[in-house]
Amino acid sequence: MGWGSRRRRPIYDQRVSAGLRDAVDALRTEWRLDFRVAERVLGALAGGGSVGEVVARTAADRHQVEDVLRRVEPWLGRDGERYVLTETVDEPAGVPDQRVLAATMAEIAAGLPAPAYDLDHVPARPATMAARAGYFAERYALAGATVLCVGDHDLSSVAIALTEPSSEVMVVDIDQRILGYIEQVAAERGLPITTAFADLRLGLPASFAGAADLVFTDPPYTPDGVGLFLTRGLQGLRRSGHERIALAYGFASRQLARGFRTQAVLHELRLVLEALLPGFNRFDGAEAIGAASDLYVCRPTRFSWPVIERTTGGDPRIYSRGTAATESAPAELPESVVDDVRAALGAEQPTYVGDGWPAGGHRRLLDLPEYLAAGPQRRRAVAVNLHPHFGAALPQAMLAAAAADRAVLVAPAADVQAIVDSPVWTLLAGTEIEIRPDAAAGLVLLRRTQTPDLPAGQAYEFLVRHPEAKVGNAWRDALVAVAEGTGDDPTLTKNQARAIVRAAGVPERALSLRLSELPMETLAILVAAVARTVGAPAR
Repeated sequence: MGWGSRRRRPIYDQRVSAGLRDAVDALRTEWRLDFRVAERVLGALAGGGSVGEVVARTAADRHQVEDVLRRVEPWLGRDGERYVLTETVDEPAGVPDQRVLAATMAEIAAGLPAPAYDLDHVPARPATMAARAGYFAERYALAGATVLCVGDHDLSSVAIALTEPSSEVMVVDIDQRILGYIEQVAAERGLPITTAFADLRLGLPASFAGAADLVFTDPPYTPDGVGLFLTRGLQGLRRSGHERIALAYGFASRQLARGFRTQAVLHELRLVLEALLPGFNRFDGAEAIGAASDLYVCRPTRFSWPVIERTTGGDPRIYSRGTAATESAPAELPESVVDDVRAALGAEQPTYVGDGWPAGGHRRLLDLPEYLAAGPQRRRAVAVNLHPHFGAALPQAMLAAAAADRAVLVAPAADVQAIVDSPVWTLLAGTEIEIRPDAAAGLVLLRRTQTPDLPAGQAYEFLVRHPEAKVGNAWRDALVAVAEGTGDDPTLTKNQARAIVRAAGVPERALSLRLSELPMETLAILVAAVARTVGAPAR
């Protein structure tokens, strides 16, 4: 049966009593990914057997079998040491046809943006995209589970969502092109995928923290790259005792030392290796490692969580090639750029943010991840350095600088030039924005002028000033606040505003994210929708 015609069957049929149904559902909720094991045990008990026989037939350990027996005891018949379920349960649905899914993934992958050299992108073959989803669905109960893809230039999120439409799939990536394409595919095919932007070197989106049952990542194949992506993946896991984190990784036959250093990261993060599938991932390229890599599936231990809680930002050079390769020279902020920043700020002594500023004479130096996470803070002047590695975070840095009287942001010239078309310009109502692209590094100058006069600008300002709120909630409250301030509809209630927001055409899943996490394409949709809804009649 092809994946397109596959029906999801319940573990119980209509003859199953409500009590057994509730017991099975409780198992599903508690065991999460490992409910696949419970399904096998329940299937074995339908035919009857002793604990030892059920263990032998299912590969479930004795503790797991005994736990299932306790949960369904009222519906068990017993003859000596043998147990049998007195009510029939269905077998779980099988995994979709991998050939059909691979053909679908080949069609979808044909529209992918070109691989980004500086991000170590090497495209996986469509058969690998399908095989990953098939393996996870076969081994783990993905129905109702949340899967997080930490980076997804291989569209694993799409393959998983096609395989198990009742799952919730989340994607975090630095590449706006990838995020935009996944959003497009998800919208066209009705897939349960939520995308968020982040430079993982600066942190995981707060909206994804502790939310996932399963994490998959195909990280940069360097020890630092693997360590960072695994750390962010662990931060995204729900601590249920049934969570998993899987990664693709490979090394050349003559690079045993490099392979050892990277595999040692698993030990440093206190991960237990549950499965290692050699040569599982196949690529179009990466001949240096045989155009293939292994699939590692790991389980975190109770020792993993303290390790990631102590983890702070490291060296941004985590890639195997490009400007942020591990072997690249440390970058320094050109003195000419520092002089330009000082000239732009005049006599103001700013708060300096990020690395690369000359030593001495600073009133305060803030860590870049800390600054971005805090959101807009009232400051007279701020100078933020994103050069040369963090230019992709320029829109987020501009939002964080929105409450400063004056701000100067330094970033690679290409990122500064790209900001011209960004919807962030519209969001920063009441702020003068000037850009100065330069061969060495570009500058973005922000100067706070006044509170926006137009209602739409006031709504934008409300969203920017509430960075920790979900977009949907902040938008709702902005509509209420603007209505009260303008007198257009002072009786607008939160429920009415919520209905206006939901009907505005912004993807529902995006409303659960924070403003700074939205991909650029989604942010542009939001900006236009907010303008349409200000002053809209209550529903």
